[in-house]
Order: sequence, then structure tokens, then C-alpha cells
Amino acid sequence: MSSQRASATSIRGKYCFTRALERSSAKRLNLLDPDEATLIKKALQTSDAFDKLHDSPPPSKQPAEKAVQDIIDFKTAAGKGIEAGKIKSIIHPTLADHVRREAVKCADD
Repeated sequence: MSSQRASATSIRGKYCFTRALERSSAKRLNLLDPDEATLIKKALQTSDAFDKLHDSPPPSKQPAEKAVQDIIDFKTAAGKGIEAGKIKSIIHPTLADHVRREAVKCADD
């Protein structure tokens, strides 16, 4: 397989996972307290960014990699906030850690 073809396959795989991350971000919104407006807005922006990446993949995987790193940072901060009781949510800390690990797996693939 040519390196260009292998690269295209890798990019398609990355974008397949962006759809999963986009849906993951959207699904967790109903688990946040409505008072967490800033966090909800950030989650919606993240979901929208992954949706756009999936619908219009750029020629390189760099934008997807940046988006994945951004969501890892977001989920790490959210997980710490949930565990410390600083974020109003019904999300269990174990679930918060799980969704962070999903994003890390995407970055590793």
C-alpha cells in the first residue's frame, strides 16, 4: 500500500472516531446541572467542532489531532471538577474518567 493511501486510510479512521467523540460530547450534556452554562457551552462547541471535522475532513489529520487533544484537556479538567465536587452534575467520577480514556484512545490510534 502506498504511503499516500495508508495516510488516507489513517485519516478516515481518525474521522470515524471523531463522530463517536462528537456524539459522546452531546450525550453527556443532559447529565450536567443547568447551572453549568459555561461547561455546557464548551461541550456544545466541542461537539460542533467534531461534527464539522467529520462532515468536511481537511486534507491532513492535524486538525483532528488538535481537536482530540482539546477534548482530552476538557474531559480531564471536567473529570477533576466532578471528582472534587466543583461541577454540578450527576456524572459519576468513574464515567468521567471513562469518557476521558475514550478520547485518549482516539489520540493513540
